[in-house]
Amino acid sequence: MLNNLKFLNLENCYLSGRIPSSLGNLSNLEYLDVSDNSLIGEVPTSFGRLLNLKVLDISDNLFNGFLEEAHFANLSQLHTLLIGYNEFLSLDVKSNWVPPFQLKSLDASSCIGCFKSKFPRWLQTQKRLVSLVLSNISISSGIPKWLDGQNLTTLDLSHNQIVGPIPHNIGYQMPNLEDLFLSTNFMNGSLPLSLCKLKNLAYVDLSNNGLFGKIEDLEGNKFSGNIPTWVGDNLGNLQFLRLRDNQFNGKIPVGIGEAKSLESLDLSFNQLSGSIPKSLSELNSLDENVFESPKIENQDQEDDKWEKWLLYLMIMFGYGVGFWGGVVALILKKNWRCAYFKFIDEIKDKILAAMKWR
Repeated sequence: MLNNLKFLNLENCYLSGRIPSSLGNLSNLEYLDVSDNSLIGEVPTSFGRLLNLKVLDISDNLFNGFLEEAHFANLSQLHTLLIGYNEFLSLDVKSNWVPPFQLKSLDASSCIGCFKSKFPRWLQTQKRLVSLVLSNISISSGIPKWLDGQNLTTLDLSHNQIVGPIPHNIGYQMPNLEDLFLSTNFMNGSLPLSLCKLKNLAYVDLSNNGLFGKIEDLEGNKFSGNIPTWVGDNLGNLQFLRLRDNQFNGKIPVGIGEAKSLESLDLSFNQLSGSIPKSLSELNSLDENVFESPKIENQDQEDDKWEKWLLYLMIMFGYGVGFWGGVVALILKKNWRCAYFKFIDEIKDKILAAMKWR
């Protein structure tokens, strides 16, 4: 028996079948990862005996049944719980359950039966959360106030049915936020100005909601007005900025060039005008930039485009004149026509003779 085993990683091993309940006898186990396999059946309640377990990852499997309080009964050391992408797995605990652990990271993405369309009360007891990922689990309530004050760096509530506005003080209550994903919900209202206080913000996706206002977007909302100047000045760590498919107008702010970490910039399908600022050429990390808008053109590119079109027209005109001039001459001049067809016949005979003697 592996009584001294502390680390067990079976991630992506093409495993199938059920987890043996005897794993619960590994009393010194601190790290258990069986993710990204094809394991089936119920998760053994014997896991609740793993007193020293700190990390439990059972995500990306085919588990079914329930995770109950017994599964976590003695897991006071647990700080990372990853149960996502188990479509048929449910979390069945009492409404007043107080877990024995304090999580730093929770990922229950696509675990649709886990939270029954609302944020669970027990989650309010978790005061050390750094990463909270609850994507695609059919939550249909608003963002709860108890999230204020959490020391989160990652918040992913995308692909739910969350309603209501983004908390107006999010930039003050979650000052360490780096990744914010709220896309594909039913959120409304304007974007809070406090977002510009998030100095560490690197990834933002608020697309496919009903948000509005004159501030930095993200794709597929109803934003309008000028792109705010604080995008570059205040968000120096921003790596991906998507303002695609909105109604922004005016010029691209020169300050965007101050976002030195920017790798991808998408401003396509807006109503921008003016020239492309030279400050963008200083973004050495930029891999992709899109300015697909009918009013934004670099002047040199505009001149090159018209020169190419003029060249094409001249070539087409030359071919047209030469071709039709020859046709008209053959029609009007009988001796030219006879000479032309005689020449064609001679060429044909020479080709056939060459092929015959080859």
